[in-house]
Amino acid sequence: PLRLVSLRELIDGSPGERTERTEAALGLARAAVASPASKRRAMGLSPHGVHTVSDLLLRELAPLAAGVPVATHWAETPEETRWMLEGGGPFGGWLGPSPRTSGVERLRRAGMLDGALLVHGNCPAPGELESLAGRGVTVVHCPGSHRFFSRPRFALSDLRSAGVAVALGTDSAASNADLDMRREMRLARETLSVSGAEAWRMATEEGARFAPWTHVTGRLGVGDAGDLVRLRPAGGVAGGRDAGRLLDLLTLEEPAVEGVWVAGERIEG
Repeated sequence: PLRLVSLRELIDGSPGERTERTEAALGLARAAVASPASKRRAMGLSPHGVHTVSDLLLRELAPLAAGVPVATHWAETPEETRWMLEGGGPFGGWLGPSPRTSGVERLRRAGMLDGALLVHGNCPAPGELESLAGRGVTVVHCPGSHRFFSRPRFALSDLRSAGVAVALGTDSAASNADLDMRREMRLARETLSVSGAEAWRMATEEGARFAPWTHVTGRLGVGDAGDLVRLRPAGGVAGGRDAGRLLDLLTLEEPAVEGVWVAGERIEG
């Protein structure tokens, strides 16, 4: 009963020419976008990463991706960014020829950048952040995955200075100790020095930018979707209607879930 956007992941290893993997990925993409959307289900596309998907595949995905959500991994490691710009390094042995350009430029040339969800963004190449401005892009920071790999501090302020929205995510179970957005908010508070209100907004409104339903906004207001979770901090809510205090509790304590509603319908608790 949850509202769900399911992204078909696509990968061909970034070869220099069309391969069977390229054709197979295109077949999967065509099948995904042919699935009709509903009030609670929508399909999208996820070229795995700017370094693991070829220019050819990206170009042919562009018309299929028109009007559907698109997400891709971008600038997760310095090794990835080095291979994109120069080739060589540890990725040179298993990927095709380097495009000799940045990941953002590779997406832009293919017509796949505007409105995309870019996951990680830890190691952007020079000039990439400026190229994201005005593109409607959301970068997804995954605090738990960041900790799992002991990455350097995430440059949140640089992205914000460039006018780029930043949301919170989990990445996968292969690179995180848990897949729990309550934990991601707590880790964001601990590692990014953001307030409770900022962490809450990154976990709600900023992520909702990606939703294909206009009434799914990450907020609760007139005309917004009736999707909500009821959370109870361990020590209750001292301070009554103090919103700042409440958001501190909700983003630091990983509070218990007492109920879930989707489209105004109670589905759990």
